[in-house]
Amino acid sequence: MIWQNSAVQNSPPSVYYLPEFITKEEECAIMQAVDKTPRPRWTQLSNRRLINYGGVPHPKGMIAEDIPSWLNHYVDRINQLNVYEEGIKANHVLINEYLPGQGIMPHLDGPLFFPTITTISCGSHTVLEYYEQTEDGSDLESKGALVRHHKTSILLEPRSLLIVKDDMYQKYLHSIAEQENDVIDDKVANLSMVAEMASSSNVGSGNLVDELEEAFQSCIHALTKEESATGIDKDEIKVEVDQTTLKFIDLARQMEAFFLQKRFLLSALKPDLLLKEENFDLKQEIGRKDELIRKHYEKIESWKQLLSDQQNFNKPIQSMPPDMRGNLAGGAPGGGPAGLMASGGMNLPMQWAWETVEGDAGGAGDAVEVEAVEEVVDEVACPSFTAAR
Repeated sequence: MIWQNSAVQNSPPSVYYLPEFITKEEECAIMQAVDKTPRPRWTQLSNRRLINYGGVPHPKGMIAEDIPSWLNHYVDRINQLNVYEEGIKANHVLINEYLPGQGIMPHLDGPLFFPTITTISCGSHTVLEYYEQTEDGSDLESKGALVRHHKTSILLEPRSLLIVKDDMYQKYLHSIAEQENDVIDDKVANLSMVAEMASSSNVGSGNLVDELEEAFQSCIHALTKEESATGIDKDEIKVEVDQTTLKFIDLARQMEAFFLQKRFLLSALKPDLLLKEENFDLKQEIGRKDELIRKHYEKIESWKQLLSDQQNFNKPIQSMPPDMRGNLAGGAPGGGPAGLMASGGMNLPMQWAWETVEGDAGGAGDAVEVEAVEEVVDEVACPSFTAAR
Protein backbone atom coordinates (compact mmCIF):
# COMPACT_ATOMS: atom_id res chain seq x y z
CA MET A 1 0.00 0.00 0.00
CA ILE A 2 1.52 3.33 -1.10
CA TRP A 3 0.13 5.87 1.34
CA GLN A 4 1.70 8.82 -0.52
CA ASN A 5 -0.91 8.35 -3.28
CA SER A 6 -3.72 9.19 -0.82
CA ALA A 7 -2.93 12.87 -0.22
CA VAL A 8 -5.93 15.08 0.63
CA GLN A 9 -5.91 17.74 -2.09
CA ASN A 10 -8.13 20.41 -0.53
CA SER A 11 -6.15 20.93 2.67
CA PRO A 12 -2.70 22.08 3.73
CA PRO A 13 0.01 19.65 2.57
CA SER A 14 1.07 16.45 4.35
CA VAL A 15 -2.41 15.04 5.09
CA TYR A 16 -3.28 11.56 3.78
CA TYR A 17 -6.55 9.61 3.98
CA LEU A 18 -6.86 5.84 3.37
CA PRO A 19 -10.42 4.40 3.58
CA GLU A 20 -11.03 0.80 4.69
CA PHE A 21 -7.52 0.41 6.12
CA ILE A 22 -8.69 -2.40 8.41
CA THR A 23 -11.42 -5.00 7.90
CA LYS A 24 -14.80 -5.15 9.63
CA GLU A 25 -13.62 -8.22 11.54
CA GLU A 26 -10.56 -6.34 12.81
CA GLU A 27 -12.78 -3.41 13.76
CA CYS A 28 -15.05 -5.72 15.79
CA ALA A 29 -12.05 -7.30 17.51
CA ILE A 30 -10.73 -3.88 18.52
CA MET A 31 -14.06 -2.71 19.93
CA GLN A 32 -14.64 -5.93 21.85
CA ALA A 33 -11.16 -5.80 23.39
CA VAL A 34 -11.57 -2.17 24.45
CA ASP A 35 -15.06 -2.83 25.84
CA LYS A 36 -13.58 -5.52 28.10
CA THR A 37 -10.95 -3.18 29.59
CA PRO A 38 -11.29 -3.13 33.41
CA ARG A 39 -12.53 0.17 34.83
CA PRO A 40 -9.41 0.79 37.00
CA ARG A 41 -7.33 0.86 33.81
CA TRP A 42 -9.14 4.01 32.63
CA THR A 43 -8.22 7.59 33.59
CA GLN A 44 -11.31 9.81 33.94
CA LEU A 45 -11.03 13.43 32.75
CA SER A 46 -13.69 16.16 32.68
CA ASN A 47 -14.84 15.55 29.09
CA ARG A 48 -13.41 12.11 28.22
CA ARG A 49 -11.68 9.08 29.65
CA LEU A 50 -8.51 7.45 28.37
CA ILE A 51 -6.10 4.53 28.62
CA ASN A 52 -2.35 4.62 28.03
CA TYR A 53 -0.64 1.50 26.71
CA GLY A 54 3.13 1.33 26.26
CA GLY A 55 3.84 3.90 28.97
CA VAL A 56 2.68 7.36 30.08
CA PRO A 57 4.13 10.13 27.85
CA HIS A 58 6.05 12.95 29.52
CA PRO A 59 7.79 15.99 27.99
CA LYS A 60 11.13 14.51 29.07
CA GLY A 61 10.39 11.04 27.71
CA MET A 62 8.48 7.89 28.58
CA ILE A 63 9.20 4.75 30.57
CA ALA A 64 8.31 1.99 28.15
CA GLU A 65 5.77 -0.71 29.04
CA ASP A 66 4.56 -3.73 27.11
CA ILE A 67 1.64 -3.22 24.72
CA PRO A 68 -1.14 -5.86 25.00
CA SER A 69 -0.87 -8.63 22.44
CA TRP A 70 -4.26 -7.81 20.88
CA LEU A 71 -2.92 -4.35 19.94
CA ASN A 72 0.38 -5.44 18.42
CA HIS A 73 -1.24 -6.55 15.15
CA TYR A 74 -2.53 -3.02 14.47
CA VAL A 75 0.67 -1.34 15.61
CA ASP A 76 2.55 -3.58 13.17
CA ARG A 77 0.15 -2.63 10.37
CA ILE A 78 1.04 1.02 10.96
CA ASN A 79 4.78 0.31 11.15
CA GLN A 80 4.73 -1.64 7.87
CA LEU A 81 3.62 1.49 6.00
CA ASN A 82 6.94 3.20 6.79
CA VAL A 83 5.20 6.51 7.48
CA TYR A 84 7.60 7.39 10.30
CA GLU A 85 11.20 8.47 10.16
CA GLU A 86 13.72 5.76 9.31
CA GLY A 87 14.23 3.41 12.24
CA ILE A 88 11.24 4.77 14.18
CA LYS A 89 8.45 2.37 15.18
CA ALA A 90 5.15 2.91 17.00
CA ASN A 91 5.50 2.00 20.67
CA HIS A 92 2.57 3.68 22.44
CA VAL A 93 -1.23 3.46 22.38
CA LEU A 94 -3.62 6.06 23.80
CA ILE A 95 -7.34 5.21 23.89
CA ASN A 96 -9.70 8.18 24.22
CA GLU A 97 -13.44 7.75 24.78
CA TYR A 98 -15.77 10.61 23.81
CA LEU A 99 -19.47 10.34 24.60
CA PRO A 100 -22.06 12.14 22.41
CA GLY A 101 -21.66 15.88 22.88
CA GLN A 102 -18.11 15.57 24.19
CA GLY A 103 -15.01 16.74 22.36
CA ILE A 104 -11.62 18.33 22.84
CA MET A 105 -10.46 21.94 22.47
CA PRO A 106 -8.04 22.96 19.69
CA HIS A 107 -4.54 21.83 20.62
CA LEU A 108 -1.18 20.62 19.34
CA ASP A 109 0.17 17.19 20.26
CA GLY A 110 3.57 18.69 21.08
CA PRO A 111 7.16 17.82 20.18
CA LEU A 112 7.10 14.36 21.78
CA PHE A 113 5.30 12.80 18.79
CA PHE A 114 6.68 15.03 16.00
CA PRO A 115 6.68 14.75 13.00
CA THR A 116 3.91 12.19 12.33
CA ILE A 117 0.55 11.19 13.74
CA THR A 118 -1.72 8.51 12.27
CA THR A 119 -5.34 7.77 13.12
CA ILE A 120 -7.35 4.56 12.67
CA SER A 121 -11.08 5.07 13.26
CA CYS A 122 -13.36 2.30 14.52
CA GLY A 123 -17.11 1.98 14.91
CA SER A 124 -18.16 5.55 14.31
CA HIS A 125 -17.32 8.61 12.29
CA THR A 126 -15.75 11.72 13.77
CA VAL A 127 -14.82 15.09 12.30
CA LEU A 128 -11.43 16.66 13.02
CA GLU A 129 -11.34 20.45 12.78
CA TYR A 130 -8.00 22.10 11.96
CA TYR A 131 -7.11 25.71 12.84
CA GLU A 132 -4.27 28.06 11.99
CA GLN A 133 -3.18 30.29 14.87
CA THR A 134 -1.74 33.74 14.08
CA GLU A 135 -1.06 37.00 15.90
CA ASP A 136 -3.69 39.72 15.64
CA GLY A 137 -2.01 42.97 14.60
CA SER A 138 -5.14 44.86 13.59
CA ASP A 139 -4.67 47.55 16.28
CA LEU A 140 -2.33 48.46 19.14
CA GLU A 141 -4.55 46.96 21.84
CA SER A 142 -4.87 43.57 20.19
CA LYS A 143 -1.31 43.39 18.87
CA GLY A 144 0.28 40.12 19.91
CA ALA A 145 -3.01 38.37 20.70
CA LEU A 146 -3.44 34.94 19.12
CA VAL A 147 -6.33 34.46 16.69
CA ARG A 148 -7.52 31.10 15.35
CA HIS A 149 -8.75 30.69 11.78
CA HIS A 150 -10.52 27.53 10.66
CA LYS A 151 -8.36 25.94 7.98
CA THR A 152 -10.03 22.63 7.09
CA SER A 153 -12.05 19.67 8.37
CA ILE A 154 -11.40 15.96 7.87
CA LEU A 155 -14.14 13.32 8.08
CA LEU A 156 -12.82 10.08 9.57
CA GLU A 157 -14.89 7.05 8.60
CA PRO A 158 -14.89 3.74 10.47
CA ARG A 159 -11.88 1.59 9.51
CA SER A 160 -10.11 4.50 7.80
CA LEU A 161 -6.53 5.67 8.35
CA LEU A 162 -5.49 9.34 8.58
CA ILE A 163 -1.82 10.33 8.36
CA VAL A 164 -0.77 13.85 9.39
CA LYS A 165 2.87 14.87 9.02
CA ASP A 166 5.34 17.74 9.23
CA ASP A 167 3.82 21.25 8.97
CA MET A 168 0.24 20.01 9.31
CA TYR A 169 1.24 18.32 12.56
CA GLN A 170 3.35 21.19 13.90
CA LYS A 171 1.51 24.34 12.80
CA TYR A 172 -2.21 23.53 12.82
CA LEU A 173 -4.26 22.91 15.96
CA HIS A 174 -6.87 20.15 15.80
CA SER A 175 -10.07 19.58 17.77
CA ILE A 176 -13.34 17.65 18.00
CA ALA A 177 -16.37 19.91 18.45
CA GLU A 178 -18.41 19.47 21.65
CA GLN A 179 -21.71 18.91 19.88
CA GLU A 180 -24.15 16.07 19.25
CA ASN A 181 -24.58 16.80 15.53
CA ASP A 182 -21.92 17.05 12.83
CA VAL A 183 -22.74 19.00 9.67
CA ILE A 184 -20.90 17.53 6.69
CA ASP A 185 -20.45 20.11 3.92
CA ASP A 186 -17.84 21.42 1.48
CA LYS A 187 -15.57 22.50 4.36
CA VAL A 188 -14.64 18.82 4.75
CA ALA A 189 -11.54 18.46 2.60
CA ASN A 190 -11.72 14.71 1.94
CA LEU A 191 -15.39 14.43 0.93
CA SER A 192 -14.61 13.29 -2.60
CA MET A 193 -12.32 10.55 -1.28
CA VAL A 194 -15.08 9.32 1.02
CA ALA A 195 -17.78 9.26 -1.66
CA GLU A 196 -15.59 7.34 -4.09
CA MET A 197 -15.70 4.35 -1.74
CA ALA A 198 -19.34 3.71 -2.57
CA SER A 199 -20.73 2.20 -5.76
CA SER A 200 -24.11 1.34 -7.19
CA SER A 201 -23.54 -2.26 -6.06
CA ASN A 202 -23.91 -1.40 -2.39
CA VAL A 203 -26.54 1.33 -2.44
CA GLY A 204 -29.43 -0.49 -4.09
CA SER A 205 -32.93 -0.15 -2.68
CA GLY A 206 -33.11 -2.11 0.55
CA ASN A 207 -30.30 -4.60 -0.03
CA LEU A 208 -28.33 -3.41 2.99
CA VAL A 209 -31.18 -4.28 5.33
CA ASP A 210 -31.63 -7.60 3.55
CA GLU A 211 -27.97 -8.41 4.15
CA LEU A 212 -28.45 -7.71 7.86
CA GLU A 213 -31.49 -10.00 7.88
CA GLU A 214 -29.56 -12.82 6.19
CA ALA A 215 -26.64 -12.47 8.58
CA PHE A 216 -28.94 -12.57 11.59
CA GLN A 217 -30.77 -15.64 10.31
CA SER A 218 -27.39 -17.35 10.09
CA CYS A 219 -26.70 -16.38 13.72
CA ILE A 220 -30.04 -17.58 15.05
CA HIS A 221 -29.83 -20.82 13.05
CA ALA A 222 -26.51 -21.66 14.71
CA LEU A 223 -27.96 -20.78 18.09
CA THR A 224 -31.13 -22.88 17.80
CA LYS A 225 -29.66 -25.90 16.04
CA GLU A 226 -30.55 -29.31 17.42
CA GLU A 227 -27.15 -29.80 19.09
CA SER A 228 -27.61 -26.63 21.16
CA ALA A 229 -31.19 -27.47 22.12
CA THR A 230 -30.27 -30.97 23.29
CA GLY A 231 -26.83 -30.17 24.70
CA ILE A 232 -25.85 -31.40 28.14
CA ASP A 233 -23.38 -28.68 29.11
CA LYS A 234 -25.47 -25.63 29.95
CA ASP A 235 -22.36 -23.46 30.42
CA GLU A 236 -21.30 -24.29 26.87
CA ILE A 237 -24.74 -23.33 25.59
CA LYS A 238 -24.61 -20.05 27.51
CA VAL A 239 -21.26 -19.21 25.91
CA GLU A 240 -22.76 -19.82 22.47
CA VAL A 241 -25.73 -17.59 23.31
CA ASP A 242 -23.45 -14.80 24.52
CA GLN A 243 -21.23 -15.06 21.45
CA THR A 244 -24.24 -14.88 19.13
CA THR A 245 -25.58 -11.86 21.00
CA LEU A 246 -22.26 -10.03 20.72
CA LYS A 247 -22.01 -10.92 17.04
CA PHE A 248 -25.43 -9.49 16.33
CA ILE A 249 -24.73 -6.29 18.31
CA ASP A 250 -21.53 -5.79 16.33
CA LEU A 251 -23.43 -6.44 13.11
CA ALA A 252 -26.07 -3.86 14.02
CA ARG A 253 -23.37 -1.37 15.00
CA GLN A 254 -21.64 -1.80 11.65
CA MET A 255 -24.94 -1.29 9.84
CA GLU A 256 -25.52 1.98 11.71
CA ALA A 257 -22.11 3.28 10.69
CA PHE A 258 -22.62 2.20 7.08
CA PHE A 259 -25.98 3.95 6.77
CA LEU A 260 -24.61 7.14 8.24
CA GLN A 261 -21.32 7.36 6.38
CA LYS A 262 -22.09 5.90 2.96
CA ARG A 263 -25.76 6.47 2.19
CA PHE A 264 -25.95 9.95 3.69
CA LEU A 265 -22.81 11.07 1.89
CA LEU A 266 -24.16 9.71 -1.37
CA SER A 267 -27.45 11.46 -0.74
CA ALA A 268 -25.60 14.76 -0.36
CA LEU A 269 -22.92 14.35 -3.03
CA LYS A 270 -23.97 11.75 -5.61
CA PRO A 271 -27.75 11.38 -5.59
CA ASP A 272 -27.66 9.65 -8.98
CA LEU A 273 -26.06 6.62 -7.30
CA LEU A 274 -29.07 6.29 -5.02
CA LEU A 275 -31.28 5.42 -7.99
CA LYS A 276 -33.14 8.72 -7.48
CA GLU A 277 -34.20 7.83 -3.95
CA GLU A 278 -35.96 10.61 -2.07
CA ASN A 279 -35.07 11.35 1.54
CA PHE A 280 -38.43 9.88 2.54
CA ASP A 281 -37.47 6.54 0.98
CA LEU A 282 -34.13 6.58 2.74
CA LYS A 283 -35.76 7.23 6.11
CA GLN A 284 -38.25 4.46 5.35
CA GLU A 285 -35.40 2.02 4.78
CA ILE A 286 -33.70 3.13 8.00
CA GLY A 287 -36.98 2.58 9.84
CA ARG A 288 -37.20 -0.94 8.41
CA LYS A 289 -33.67 -1.59 9.58
CA ASP A 290 -34.44 -0.36 13.12
CA GLU A 291 -37.52 -2.57 13.31
CA LEU A 292 -35.52 -5.56 12.11
CA ILE A 293 -32.87 -5.01 14.79
CA ARG A 294 -35.55 -4.62 17.46
CA LYS A 295 -37.36 -7.78 16.36
CA HIS A 296 -34.27 -9.95 16.23
CA TYR A 297 -32.87 -8.70 19.50
CA GLU A 298 -36.13 -9.82 21.08
CA LYS A 299 -35.62 -13.26 19.55
CA ILE A 300 -32.21 -13.50 21.15
CA GLU A 301 -33.58 -12.35 24.51
CA SER A 302 -36.35 -14.96 24.32
CA TRP A 303 -33.83 -17.68 23.57
CA LYS A 304 -31.57 -16.61 26.43
CA GLN A 305 -34.52 -16.62 28.82
CA LEU A 306 -35.50 -20.07 27.63
CA LEU A 307 -32.02 -21.49 28.14
CA SER A 308 -31.82 -19.98 31.62
CA ASP A 309 -34.58 -22.38 32.69
CA GLN A 310 -32.75 -25.49 33.92
CA GLN A 311 -35.66 -27.75 32.94
CA ASN A 312 -35.38 -26.80 29.26
CA PHE A 313 -31.67 -27.30 28.73
CA ASN A 314 -32.07 -30.85 27.44
CA LYS A 315 -35.32 -30.41 25.51
CA PRO A 316 -35.42 -30.12 21.71
CA ILE A 317 -37.19 -27.15 20.17
CA GLN A 318 -40.19 -29.29 19.20
CA SER A 319 -40.92 -30.04 22.88
CA MET A 320 -40.78 -26.42 24.03
CA PRO A 321 -44.00 -24.66 25.09
CA PRO A 322 -45.88 -23.18 22.10
CA ASP A 323 -45.60 -19.63 23.44
CA MET A 324 -41.82 -19.92 23.60
CA ARG A 325 -41.62 -21.40 20.12
CA GLY A 326 -43.82 -18.56 18.94
CA ASN A 327 -41.45 -15.98 20.39
CA LEU A 328 -38.52 -17.54 18.56
CA ALA A 329 -40.45 -17.59 15.31
CA GLY A 330 -41.87 -14.10 15.30
CA GLY A 331 -40.35 -12.02 18.08
CA ALA A 332 -41.82 -11.16 21.45
CA PRO A 333 -44.07 -8.11 21.78
CA GLY A 334 -42.82 -4.87 23.23
CA GLY A 335 -39.76 -2.67 22.73
CA GLY A 336 -36.07 -3.45 22.63
CA PRO A 337 -33.83 -3.76 25.66
CA ALA A 338 -33.71 -0.73 27.95
CA GLY A 339 -30.92 1.66 27.06
CA LEU A 340 -30.49 0.31 23.53
CA MET A 341 -33.15 2.29 21.69
CA ALA A 342 -33.27 6.07 21.59
CA SER A 343 -35.18 8.62 19.48
CA GLY A 344 -36.36 6.12 16.91
CA GLY A 345 -32.81 5.02 16.12
CA MET A 346 -30.34 2.58 17.59
CA ASN A 347 -28.28 4.09 20.41
CA LEU A 348 -25.66 1.38 20.14
CA PRO A 349 -22.89 0.43 22.56
CA MET A 350 -19.67 2.42 22.48
CA GLN A 351 -17.87 2.80 19.18
CA TRP A 352 -14.20 3.58 18.83
CA ALA A 353 -11.73 5.61 16.81
CA TRP A 354 -7.97 5.13 16.81
CA GLU A 355 -4.92 7.30 16.43
CA THR A 356 -1.25 6.47 16.10
CA VAL A 357 1.23 9.20 16.96
CA GLU A 358 4.97 9.39 16.59
CA GLY A 359 7.62 10.93 18.78
CA ASP A 360 10.90 10.71 20.63
CA ALA A 361 10.03 9.28 24.03
CA GLY A 362 13.35 9.18 25.82
CA GLY A 363 14.58 7.52 22.64
CA ALA A 364 13.03 7.06 19.22
CA GLY A 365 9.36 6.18 19.49
CA ASP A 366 5.84 6.62 18.25
CA ALA A 367 2.42 6.31 19.75
CA VAL A 368 -1.09 5.25 18.91
CA GLU A 369 -4.07 7.30 20.09
CA VAL A 370 -7.65 6.07 20.14
CA GLU A 371 -10.87 8.08 20.26
CA ALA A 372 -14.45 6.96 20.66
CA VAL A 373 -17.89 8.37 19.93
CA GLU A 374 -21.39 6.94 19.89
CA GLU A 375 -23.53 7.42 16.84
CA VAL A 376 -27.24 7.58 16.04
CA VAL A 377 -28.79 8.10 12.61
CA ASP A 378 -30.43 11.51 12.30
CA GLU A 379 -31.48 13.32 9.12
CA VAL A 380 -30.19 14.46 5.74
CA ALA A 381 -30.04 18.09 4.63
CA CYS A 382 -28.57 18.43 1.11
CA PRO A 383 -26.08 19.59 -0.01
CA SER A 384 -24.75 18.96 3.49
CA PHE A 385 -26.12 16.51 6.02
CA THR A 386 -26.53 16.47 9.77
CA ALA A 387 -25.72 13.36 11.77
CA ALA A 388 -25.97 12.79 15.50
CA ARG A 389 -23.01 11.12 17.17
